[in-house]
Amino acid sequence: MDINKTKGEKLIYNNIYKIHRKSVYGYDEMKTIRMKLFKDFLDTVVWTAWLKDSRPVSSILIALPEHCKTMLLEKYRYCDGIIYLADATARGLQEELSTRYNNNKPINHIIIPDFLNILSRQQSSVRMMLGFLNTIIYDGTASIKTHYTDFKLQSINSGLITCITTAKFLEKSKLWENIGFISRVIPISYTYSLKTKLEIAEEIKRSAMKNETLQSEHAICQFPKEKELVTFRNEQLGNQIKEIALLLPQQMLPNSKREMVAGFRLEESLFSLCKAEALKNDRYDVENGDVDKVIEYTKYMNLQFKEV
Repeated sequence: MDINKTKGEKLIYNNIYKIHRKSVYGYDEMKTIRMKLFKDFLDTVVWTAWLKDSRPVSSILIALPEHCKTMLLEKYRYCDGIIYLADATARGLQEELSTRYNNNKPINHIIIPDFLNILSRQQSSVRMMLGFLNTIIYDGTASIKTHYTDFKLQSINSGLITCITTAKFLEKSKLWENIGFISRVIPISYTYSLKTKLEIAEEIKRSAMKNETLQSEHAICQFPKEKELVTFRNEQLGNQIKEIALLLPQQMLPNSKREMVAGFRLEESLFSLCKAEALKNDRYDVENGDVDKVIEYTKYMNLQFKEV
């Protein structure tokens, strides 16, 4: 241990070392105690696609580089109904959707592990892609009409899960606010605390000294054979979700005015997340614990970049 560490840093370091000695986890940032919340959240987002009469929920993770964003998303690349794309144009995504649609394959979520790849293209391509995603993830119709392309598929409701760096999100947030893109995806922001940074650094060192391969495991997704109906019966719990949905938009965009994002789409998404929490735990009626878990997620549904 560095003898120049302050007393507080030494205490944090020692506590982290004790945690790792007792932990069954190997190197995998996502499996640290604090990152598990985001893994649980993404699990639930993916499960929303299996709810009957509901749209799949969409989300964007926002954090600094080296904050486990891509690793979190990579877990789901082989799950049923997932379209995992490192990069794509609207035309390329159209072709992928058309192939899956014609082969009767499920189309649940589009996962783009780094949205910077999309935004790095020419502005005309970026605008077309954003417009295309806007339509798919909420209206349920995939369509492109240009001089070169005339494409339309009915009844496609696909969610979007992606991530972006803090700086790039802040740069683009005004445009996304104006076109309604941000009201269609739930932003999740966070940053690492000193304790988390030291914990990850310790695991990297431990893995390197043991010559372990630094890789993450893929999620094991055991979905139902068909979409299921989950009920939300408790009026009091429903009021909690409604009130949160009306208040959260004030925290979801920099310098945004409340009237620009009313929260109706968010409210719908929060109810879907509650139902998905129940479904992934083999239940068909929402309970208090499901709502409590979603309320826990909402602590990061903002641009406050709270520490984990």
